[in-house]
Amino acid sequence: MRWLVRLLLLPVLVVGVLLGFVYPFATFDGADRELGTWRLYAPETGFENLVDVPLSASDAPVRVTVDMQADGFIPREDISAISLVVWGDGDLVMAAPLYFTAAQPQGATAFREVAGTIDAVDAERYRFAVLSGEVPGLDIASVDVVLHAGAEVYDESVAPIGYVLTVIGLVGLGLSFRRRSPQAPDSPRWGRG
Repeated sequence: MRWLVRLLLLPVLVVGVLLGFVYPFATFDGADRELGTWRLYAPETGFENLVDVPLSASDAPVRVTVDMQADGFIPREDISAISLVVWGDGDLVMAAPLYFTAAQPQGATAFREVAGTIDAVDAERYRFAVLSGEVPGLDIASVDVVLHAGAEVYDESVAPIGYVLTVIGLVGLGLSFRRRSPQAPDSPRWGRG
């Protein structure tokens, strides 16, 4: 009976490790290819710089990452630093306020945040623009958009499921290998029938 329980818990443990620990790294392993980097803001051009990028259906899904360099910027969750707007053949595809609170710092003045993902590439040309945010007096040195083709979309609900399955598998396997102390037979009681 114990071998059957072990046989059932071993796949639970393997699936838990795959979902909880391998999946997060597999989606961010850089298997996608970078399409390029385009400057959306410079002090000389200001916020009026529009960039047209041709994308094809084979590029989907396209992860849109924004790099910003700003002096003295302190990210806050309630105030957006900038906003990214994307149109595909004139239709609005994405409008994302960027706060950079969960940003990956690239140095003392550089910040990076994933603005979103273009799941299906239906248009021939995509136009990218950056708009000023709500931070007063923000001294922006530059804003770049980086596009990655074939980007995997990370589902945040998968890893916790993997953690739970891993714990169930480990605890179950640990208990299945535990030896039980043999129980001594009840000694006969004298005088009772």
